[in-house]
Amino acid sequence: SPTDLQVLSSESVSRSLSCRDYFLATKTNEGAPIQHRHKVKSTGAFGTGVIICKAFMGSAFTLLPYAVMKGGLIFSFLILAGVLVLSVYCMELLLECCEGDACATYEAVAEHALGRWGRTLIELCVFSSQVSFCSVYAVVASRYLRDVILVTAGCSPNVDISVTTIIWCLGVYFFSLSFVRNMTYLVPLLLVGNMGTIFGMFILIVAVVVQMSQQRMVRSVELFNFDGWSLILGMSIYLWLGAGLILPIRNTAKPAVQQKFSQLLISSLTGLILLYVVYSTICVLAFGKDVKEIILSNLPSGPLGTTIQAIFVIVVLSTYPLMLYPATGIVEERLLPYVVTSCRWALQLASVTIRIILVLSTLAMATLGKHQLGGLVSLIGAVCGVPLAFIFPALMHLKLRRPQQFLRRLSHYLIVLSGFAVQGFSVYNTISGWHRKSDYGSACPNVNLSD
Repeated sequence: SPTDLQVLSSESVSRSLSCRDYFLATKTNEGAPIQHRHKVKSTGAFGTGVIICKAFMGSAFTLLPYAVMKGGLIFSFLILAGVLVLSVYCMELLLECCEGDACATYEAVAEHALGRWGRTLIELCVFSSQVSFCSVYAVVASRYLRDVILVTAGCSPNVDISVTTIIWCLGVYFFSLSFVRNMTYLVPLLLVGNMGTIFGMFILIVAVVVQMSQQRMVRSVELFNFDGWSLILGMSIYLWLGAGLILPIRNTAKPAVQQKFSQLLISSLTGLILLYVVYSTICVLAFGKDVKEIILSNLPSGPLGTTIQAIFVIVVLSTYPLMLYPATGIVEERLLPYVVTSCRWALQLASVTIRIILVLSTLAMATLGKHQLGGLVSLIGAVCGVPLAFIFPALMHLKLRRPQQFLRRLSHYLIVLSGFAVQGFSVYNTISGWHRKSDYGSACPNVNLSD
């Protein structure tokens, strides 16, 4: 089963695996030398394909129908497919930069190609993306949890709890798990998150299909809406942000699987995008322009809708500490060496302070971005996703492989320039369109609630 498969890391298991919604690693052989850890090749073709799909199947699929609706069906799917093709091409460039186990992580490749500053920039992007993802998760968990509470209370007007209040109440849970120093103890949360994501997505699709079957006609939808390009572009980058995952996944596959890893990667992601297309089409046809920022808000406030939301509350709460773990590791590795002391308790105090500040930062960002969750995801994709997915792989391939064909070198330069251009335009467009009105719907629309 997929849970029996291990993605063994080098140097920093968390950081190299954490450019996505949750870790694929379950444990590391801490007592074994780094070189020995890379010798374990245990994953077959089917298992590797499953891990690839799980790596790219995060919680963002609950936000995808809204982005597709905003961009129009055909226009959104064209962008989604285009970003996937470019992402896979850049992943291939990254794979070509690795020679055996010499560079088994994204950071190692960056340092080998671009020096220490390259590694630092990669770590900065990973750190920023992980903290931002934690903020998104805090908002999503708070919204889900509020709906569950309201429906359980029978949508009583006497029960009024704001999203902001829940965000900061959940801080108690986030603080307690942020103090976990060994990722092995977070393995149960990993398993809960993975199982809940797969089970929840299946039930969600069934619920939307049932909802659509009860309607006498399909909702009218837009096919092209160029005003929503920045949202669907940022969402697409977020969905296919997996460059840092590919190296550890390949390194733990059997040698025979590594030989055909590119074909396996393409086929797995092709199947995944087909699932996204069918799922988004069903959601948009079922709800039309009434699709909410989070698709769960469109479900009826009955036992089925509440159950699905409760499942995703558990999924998000299980994923948050795993998302924060690599960001904590990066900051501690950079800052703790400057704490000059022989007292162990002083180092522990510094570590605790760092973790508290990081959690407070995610809660503050969640509070500021709770009205514009789609915009926040788009901003993360533009600022952190574009460099990790496109710019750095092209630069590193130019530096390490020095392609001789003029057209291939030109394509690399175009990817880099286009990446910076898209990054700038997306950031500007997202910020300029930022507003305080949320498109998130409540499970109890007839009850006036504080936000």
